[in-house]
Amino acid sequence: MELLRKYQLKQKDFLKLQDYIETYIGIKMPQEKKEFLESRLRKRLVYLGYDNYSQYCEYLFSHPDKSEFILLHDLVTTHKTDFFREIEHFDVLKKIVLPEMVQNKSHQDQTPFLLWSAGCSTGEEVYTIAMIAADFSFLHQNFSFKVLGSDISEDVLAKARKGIYDEEQILDIPENFRKRYLLKHKDSHQKIYRIVPNLRNLTQFSMYNLHQSKGHFIRHIDVIFCRNVIIYFKRDHQIQILAHLISHLRPMGYLFLGHAESVNYRNLGLSKIDSSVYQKRK
Repeated sequence: MELLRKYQLKQKDFLKLQDYIETYIGIKMPQEKKEFLESRLRKRLVYLGYDNYSQYCEYLFSHPDKSEFILLHDLVTTHKTDFFREIEHFDVLKKIVLPEMVQNKSHQDQTPFLLWSAGCSTGEEVYTIAMIAADFSFLHQNFSFKVLGSDISEDVLAKARKGIYDEEQILDIPENFRKRYLLKHKDSHQKIYRIVPNLRNLTQFSMYNLHQSKGHFIRHIDVIFCRNVIIYFKRDHQIQILAHLISHLRPMGYLFLGHAESVNYRNLGLSKIDSSVYQKRK
């Protein structure tokens, strides 16, 4: 209790942090999230040896080393993800999207199809997409692909690249996929699994800020998954992010959003294919 009383976020410091987070990260940080922000930053104050949030703000905004901004991004960003989350989308990917992509292949060369998980966190969605696509490729020899994963946090991307998960994390992976795409730790007492190298080689992870849209990212994507990401942004930022994502899609490419995310898809040049699944019109 003494620690909690010592570290209390004053309103003036909250407003400084709120302005930065909403302007540069794009995440909504209303007044009711003041306690959330206070709790997320408390460990940083303890680690840095500061007595209050004013000292932290002074360090954050005036220190020439900008690495603290990256840590702040990690602390305020939600990284909730699971294998086969919102499983209905993967049925649509398998039964509708991938077959139509092959049938209507507009690629002029032998480049692989590109599928992008925007806001991929620790990689579960990337590897789920890769499992579905790899399984599909067994029946379609002319189908080659690459799954791209991006996130604002380098910490979660490092975990995603390793592709290592514990037993609790893999429970939602179907048994046949576990046998085909997971390697169990050699020590039977270690309940740890790793994505097989062949599947990891079909993925690529990179740091990317959807809100600022800065830096190079591959164009002409065939499928984009951006699920349960934009709900954390302010409305005007949501529209900007969606427009940016759509600009990366090939004509007739597909966009998957979270079931809780509604969009005026007609104004964005999209057609609705299924629940929260859209196709870019030509």
